[in-house]
Amino acid sequence: MRLTYFRADLVIANSRDTKNDLIQRNITSAEKINVIGNPVLPADFEKLLEDKHDYLHPWLFDSGLKVILNVGRLHEQKNQALLIKAFEKSYRKDSSLRLIILG
Repeated sequence: MRLTYFRADLVIANSRDTKNDLIQRNITSAEKINVIGNPVLPADFEKLLEDKHDYLHPWLFDSGLKVILNVGRLHEQKNQALLIKAFEKSYRKDSSLRLIILG
């Protein structure tokens, strides 16, 4: 990692902590690192949640259901298999649970 990052013109870090870690571990220099944080919710997100849209899953509007939403790469490293196993155990205790996986 150190060899390739030092040769890179630019390194993108997803947080200031990641940037600091790369600098402290002497992976690359601070001048080469740009931080592009993960997206955040807009200020009016609560209003947006109240709006009903045809493209949203109907489970989201069933007040008797509890929906768990997983959003991420469908990659072995993200371990959705563990999530599914954990959900199965939880579902046995509470059948109002639902799981949506977006990848």
